[in-house]
Parts: sequence; structure tokens; C-alpha cells
Amino acid sequence: MRRLAGTRANAPESDHGKTIRLGHSRIPLDQRIQLVEDLWDSIAELPEAVAVPEWHKDELEKRLELSR
Repeated sequence: MRRLAGTRANAPESDHGKTIRLGHSRIPLDQRIQLVEDLWDSIAELPEAVAVPEWHKDELEKRLELSR
């Protein structure tokens, strides 16, 4: 069983990081893809509930500046 960290390896540490044990190898690929889509859609329904870290905002500003 693989473990999925709640934070990206190159992202600053967060107190929101959780470790989830996945038994995903037993689920067919098409069902795993559907599960991810369903999870993402459920998150998108409540954008105000998702905090945007300051480093995301900084990165977005940097990229916008480079594109000008």
C-alpha cells in the first residue's frame, strides 16, 4: 500500500498536511480517475473553503510579471 502525503515535496510545510493510506491498487484505473474527478468537483463547489497560501499568491504574481 502506498502513502500519499498531503503536501507537495517542494512546497513550504503546512499544518494541513495529512498522510492518507491508499489501497488504490485494488480499484480499476477508470474508477480511480472518476474518484479523482469527483473529489476535485466537490472541492471546486466550495472555493471559499480552500485557503490560498501566501507562497501561491507570490508565485502567481511572479509568473504574471514574467508574462508581461
